[in-house]
Amino acid sequence: MTTDCKPSAPGRHLRLVALLLLLGLVLASVHGSAAESAPGAGAMDTGAGHTCRIRSDSTLACWGYNANGQASAPAGSFTAVSAGDDHTCGVRGDGTLACWGYNANGQASAPAGSFTAVSAGGSHTCGVRGDGTLACWGWEDY
Repeated sequence: MTTDCKPSAPGRHLRLVALLLLLGLVLASVHGSAAESAPGAGAMDTGAGHTCRIRSDSTLACWGYNANGQASAPAGSFTAVSAGDDHTCGVRGDGTLACWGYNANGQASAPAGSFTAVSAGGSHTCGVRGDGTLACWGWEDY
């Protein structure tokens, strides 16, 4: 006995994938609206092999490649996070910066002061100070 196997109708798999993606977006928006109450909560950034996200309680969760400690987030409250190639920086709840991970070029040696934003690059980092001025440190090829 043989059974004829007909290929699925064209686009059937695409419709299924689209439906699953839509379902995922709906679930994410419902979950996110309740959990993202803290300032900066939900903010996420990905470096060369690691990712960090601000939890709803303002603490950080980092995972992935961690050979240089770039995914070993410090304790405390954060309002922003930026993952570079092999280092990570975050703006703490009090406006100071914390950076960790690879530091051969000084990219994880954050200056003192109050900051509102930070952006970690490959071998450098830049931040916006509380007064709106820009500060950059690390490999001076930025």
